[in-house]
Amino acid sequence: MKKIPGILCSIAACSALLTAEAAINTYTLTYQQLGGSSFGSGSLELDSAILTPDASVFTNTHPFLQNFEATFWGIPGQSPLTFDLSRIVTVFIRTDFASEIADFNVWTYDRIAENSNTCSSCLEPYLAGTNIFVATVNIPGLNEPYAYNVTLTAVPEPAAMALLGCGALILGIGLVRQK
Repeated sequence: MKKIPGILCSIAACSALLTAEAAINTYTLTYQQLGGSSFGSGSLELDSAILTPDASVFTNTHPFLQNFEATFWGIPGQSPLTFDLSRIVTVFIRTDFASEIADFNVWTYDRIAENSNTCSSCLEPYLAGTNIFVATVNIPGLNEPYAYNVTLTAVPEPAAMALLGCGALILGIGLVRQK
């Protein structure tokens, strides 16, 4: 009988861990050039409050964007080329009915003011979203931008790891109790 309070405490602790909401969602970004050998990688951190069902945000103010970094290799004369949060000006994010990201694009220039996926006034390389999970790296003076498929992969949050650990703990307690 003395084991029951310990089991209840374990279940209560697991329950508290599992009901805590994560404030930041982290993703890895992978870029593969369409029809070419250039590639890139990066990371993205978003405030989870932006991830609501069937939402769409297109803005020049993006306090929900906590971190962004993308580095590209294989662009002649530019390799490696890195874009970070300080260079992001415009953001578009759309979620589906399950609050998962259905589209995400960033621009390193004022996309809303330009109303275009090209920036004729840009004097240095810039990043532009062009379609659902497609981005371009544009080098002023070159006629063709480098177009990339973008893959966004969620990084498991600590609460998901806690769920796995709590499940194993409860299962273990149940097995010990049966003996």
